[in-house]
Amino acid sequence: MSELQSQLETISELLRVTSLSDSDQEKNIVSKACLKLLTDLEESHVIDSELLFLQGFAWYISPSSDDRDANVLAFLSAALELDFEHLMAKVYLCHYLFDIGDHGEFLKHYQQLNVSQFKNWRHLKFLEMNLIAKMLTSSISDAELEHFIQKYENAQDTDRPKIRDLFDFSFSNESKLSDSLKSFIFKWANYWGLSHADKD
Repeated sequence: MSELQSQLETISELLRVTSLSDSDQEKNIVSKACLKLLTDLEESHVIDSELLFLQGFAWYISPSSDDRDANVLAFLSAALELDFEHLMAKVYLCHYLFDIGDHGEFLKHYQQLNVSQFKNWRHLKFLEMNLIAKMLTSSISDAELEHFIQKYENAQDTDRPKIRDLFDFSFSNESKLSDSLKSFIFKWANYWGLSHADKD
C-alpha cells in the first residue's frame, strides 16, 4: 500500500466513524480537519478518485452551509468522472440527491447500483429510499413493496435502519400508502419510538 493510500484509508475510517455521531459539533470539527488534510494531499499528489470521493464525503457529513451542497456535488461528480465504478461515490451521490428531494435523478443513479451487494443495513436503507422516490415520481409495484417489507421484517435488529424517511413521508402522502405499508409504518414507528418531534 502506498503512503497516499494509507493516509486516505485513515481519513476514510475517521470520516466513517464521525458520520455515525449525533453531534453536529463533532462532525463540523472532524470534517473541517479532514478537508484540510485532503486539500494538502491533493496539492502534493496526482488527482485520485478516492481523494475526490473523500472530499465529497467530508462535505456531505458537514453541517449545512452555503458551500456544502455545491461541494458535495462537485467532488462526488469529479470522483465519478475519474472512476465511474467508484461505488461509494455513487452511494453518496444517491444519498445527496435523495436528501435534496431530486427523486428522479436519485432513481437514475440508484438503477446503476446493485444494492443486493451491500451490507444489510445499507441494502434496506436504499430499498426504503427507492420505495419513497418511486411513490413520489411514478409508482412502485406490489412486488417491490412486499420485497422491502419482508426484507425489513426478517432482518436482525442491528441491520434495520430507522424508517425515519418513510415515517416522515407517510404523514404528507397517506393517500399513496397501501394498507400493508400503513400497518408496517405504524408497527415500526412504534418500535423505534418515532415522532415528528424527533431529531435523529
